[in-house]
Amino acid sequence: MASRRRLTTSPLTPYHSTSRSHWTRVPVVRGEPLTHLIEAARGLVQTLEPRDQTALMTFSEPVRHAAERSRDRRPLFEALASLQAEGYTSLNDALFLTLQLRPRESTDARSVLLVFSDGEDTSSWLSSAQVLEATRRSGTVVHVVELIHERGTGILGDKAPPRPSRFLRELALAGGGRTWSATSSRDLRKLFAEVITEIRARYLLTYSPRGVPRDGWHDVKVTLKEARGTVIARPGYFVPPMP
Repeated sequence: MASRRRLTTSPLTPYHSTSRSHWTRVPVVRGEPLTHLIEAARGLVQTLEPRDQTALMTFSEPVRHAAERSRDRRPLFEALASLQAEGYTSLNDALFLTLQLRPRESTDARSVLLVFSDGEDTSSWLSSAQVLEATRRSGTVVHVVELIHERGTGILGDKAPPRPSRFLRELALAGGGRTWSATSSRDLRKLFAEVITEIRARYLLTYSPRGVPRDGWHDVKVTLKEARGTVIARPGYFVPPMP
């Protein structure tokens, strides 16, 4: 038996890279791109409902919980204003830590993780595979915004790969979310607005499986019947063993 209902709240945690590449000694996001990132993040937060909770995690070489989850926007805006490009990249560690800090699920809301990064990791203890598995088990919706420069280079610098990050796309797929790419930091505000539109348009589908073991991983495939469209959904869910 299946049911559908519109999700009306969206606890949101933005995750921003303020690191520098192992390919170059130039900070990944600095100057005008950093200003555009801060403006885009502020614009996103300002469109949220008063009941929505937000948090901010930044990841250079150390991972920083820059703003704890709250309905009060002031600590988040202060953390955004103080962002600086420094250190190397601990993307995997930051993602894993954030998933562990996610709020407990409720019947009418799901946590949403918005990641801004180039997908490169230079100093994490955890592997990409471990993070993808944690994402699949978490129940958290993951959206990704990736910036790729116009001249065939990535956000990392002159020697960065010209193609979008495979890991970031796998991350969004594991989290039932989408990936947005831009060739200019000026597009970030527009893309962040599209993320909010996506969050507000999503539904929660529930069903009661029969004839399958309760514990473990369960694949789920959502399709449209007698209709055209693109379905974006989590690939499945994990049920831990009973204590």
